[in-house]
Amino acid sequence: MLRVLMDQAREALLIWNAQSDTLECSQQWEKLCCGTPPFYRISESVHSGLLVHPEDCSVVERIAARWLAGEQYIEAELRLRAPDGNYRWRRVRGCAELIPGSGTQVTAVLSDIDEQTRELSRLRQRAERDTLTGVFNRGTAEERIERALAESGNHTLMLIDLDRFKQVNDRWGHACGDRLLIEAAGRLQRHFRAHDIIGRIGGDEFVVLLRDAAERDLIERKAHGLVEVMRGIVGDDCQCDTSCSVGVARAPHDAHNYTELMLCADEALYTAKRSGRGCVVFYGKQDPHGEA
Repeated sequence: MLRVLMDQAREALLIWNAQSDTLECSQQWEKLCCGTPPFYRISESVHSGLLVHPEDCSVVERIAARWLAGEQYIEAELRLRAPDGNYRWRRVRGCAELIPGSGTQVTAVLSDIDEQTRELSRLRQRAERDTLTGVFNRGTAEERIERALAESGNHTLMLIDLDRFKQVNDRWGHACGDRLLIEAAGRLQRHFRAHDIIGRIGGDEFVVLLRDAAERDLIERKAHGLVEVMRGIVGDDCQCDTSCSVGVARAPHDAHNYTELMLCADEALYTAKRSGRGCVVFYGKQDPHGEA
């Protein structure tokens, strides 16, 4: 009777026998996931990519280990391959019991949570991102930088200001200014690493935390390379002789927390602006060519 009810439900019933390493599923499985059950040697199939997203194989391994260690009820979210070949988000809720002579058996329910998970991701991204440029907004950038600084390691904060941005808006209009900001943000994202933190914290002001960067030569190359990358952004209907100024402060060399590090970087940025723009100044230097 339970099998009949589950075959009519929107969720799939799963039964995993750890000793034989087999997975039996109700008919609903074929609507949610690819492959035809029952599955034999399921532990090996997990890593084939035919059932589980490669990044979520470790999730399956962890929950299996917890069941085998005696934990009874576990919930997990992971991506499984759907009948159309794409990976979709599913929730697994399972209970384990020790069956005499058969070892551990897990009875679980598999639910489709793909749409709600993706919608939550879109909402989270919308809340975290600057709506114009797509980089982190001020609040999210501050939060993530503070969290990174709380960890051990050497980090570098760069405060970046687009030079003469107001003149672009005044001469070519705000639409041109917006396109300039979008292009600048794109160049920032391409110039820095994926795990560096990039945010827009004001009109034409951006912040970057170069994570785990201790070598002065590397920091200088990235900072001076950024100035070159930002030169000469042009649009179809506006010609902008663009450049940027960069103020650099290092943690823990100059400061330990976000507020103090920003003050140091802001002071360095002010020096860069006063020194003619289009240059890099490290905190503690009197001018772009001085010694730290």
